[in-house]
Amino acid sequence: MNALNREIKIGERLVIKVEKMDEEKQELKDRIFVAQDGFGMQAYTSGTKIFGYFETRKFPDNVTYMSGMDISVDETNALKNKSPKPFLSDVANVQKSKARKSGQPDFVLAQLRSTSDGKTMEVIAIRYGERGYHRTDYGRQTMQWVDDENAKMGIDEATMLAFETCSLFGRWDNFDEIERKMKAKVIHV
Repeated sequence: MNALNREIKIGERLVIKVEKMDEEKQELKDRIFVAQDGFGMQAYTSGTKIFGYFETRKFPDNVTYMSGMDISVDETNALKNKSPKPFLSDVANVQKSKARKSGQPDFVLAQLRSTSDGKTMEVIAIRYGERGYHRTDYGRQTMQWVDDENAKMGIDEATMLAFETCSLFGRWDNFDEIERKMKAKVIHV
């Protein structure tokens, strides 16, 4: 559910209401949020979270989530109908990709294995560089559903497993090596 009352596409730029931002981040250029995933991207769900990042923020602190109800409808529609250049003219080198130096994404979806009922588990989000996980609005889903959602973001099973491993131990310095080993072990049927 979101203030636009329509489906939001992955990568779509949204403008967050000025009153929802910290005082130092109230300029329009600082309120442009790039949607990546979440129930808030759908028009008719009870969930409102939208995962994504603010265009002007630098890694690794840019992955966050916003409520779909915090979208400024008029400003988002104006941004959509016009080139973003007037809005971003004073922002040098706007980050256009969510990929990190070695190509890993900012976050992946996974399942909290301790919640298994034999078919489904609670869906969680794992952020790059963090120990542990974040709860999501997705509720309980099958592993196939999680794999499909990750695939929409260009994330394969081996990358998701590497995220799980690194977040479990809180060590991300050898992510590339772990991911490479996972890719060698994952067998696709």
